[in-house]
Amino acid sequence: MGRHPFITTLFHRFQDERNIYMVLELVQCGDLWSFIQGNGRLPNEAARFYAAQIVMAVQYLHGEHIMFRDLNPSNVMLDRGCYVKLIDFGLSKILNFDDPTARTWTLCGSPEYLAAEIITSKGHSREVDWWALGIVIYEMLAGYPPFYDRDAFKIYQLVLNETVTVEGMPKHFEMMAKDLIKKLLVKNVPHRIGSSKNGAEDIKKHKWFRGLNWAALYNKQLELSQVMQGCHYQPVVKSPTDISILEKKVLGQSKQQVDSEEENGPTLEEDKDKTIFGGWESLESVKQIQRNTNH
Repeated sequence: MGRHPFITTLFHRFQDERNIYMVLELVQCGDLWSFIQGNGRLPNEAARFYAAQIVMAVQYLHGEHIMFRDLNPSNVMLDRGCYVKLIDFGLSKILNFDDPTARTWTLCGSPEYLAAEIITSKGHSREVDWWALGIVIYEMLAGYPPFYDRDAFKIYQLVLNETVTVEGMPKHFEMMAKDLIKKLLVKNVPHRIGSSKNGAEDIKKHKWFRGLNWAALYNKQLELSQVMQGCHYQPVVKSPTDISILEKKVLGQSKQQVDSEEENGPTLEEDKDKTIFGGWESLESVKQIQRNTNH
């Protein structure tokens, strides 16, 4: 898979006898969830700005026959320019989208963002990413997702039994945003926007995105002052190496516990190790490269 401006870049990966390591680009401005919470909710222009980037990132993944399957605001990071970077592909799945009957049945993902076909275990494909997009757009505009409860099972019941309607959405939603959300949150998969052979192109042509310069957005050339108008909270980094936002949101998570688990974890059987990670460099080889470079 090649690089995409709205997907985090993997620079290198290697392993030792107990762990695997992945060197990813530094994405400094925290996640979309924190950005939404910091503002309470996002203005229409900002929500459209982020939704359009997510559409292009997911369209690229689908072009590579990859379902993301865990689209939610916590897996959408913001770079130093406040543009999107999708992260965390632990639940992603490769599927032959050229075969319209191809399906997978694993129940996975964050409950608030799961499509009905995942919950019912009837088999699902790439359309689940478009359902999740509808939830994310709703959450950006409202400050909360349409289906929520502390009990995951009750969320599943809401998804299966409730229908998101234009009339039921908050009154401050722009009408075309309501229309797109309604078309994304369709339980009848063939009728969900994005499910046809045109895929993401149908979503990009929706009237909510009318007037958006997709090429300028892809090249990160849009005037952000207009897009961010109305956002009283905007993440600020002071330098290319400033990780203060990440320290608060990510790195503060029980570091001692993580270190302990890494040191005490089981080693992988040698044959299985070669089968899964045969193409990965070892940690020792990376250290040798560093020693040679220093000399």
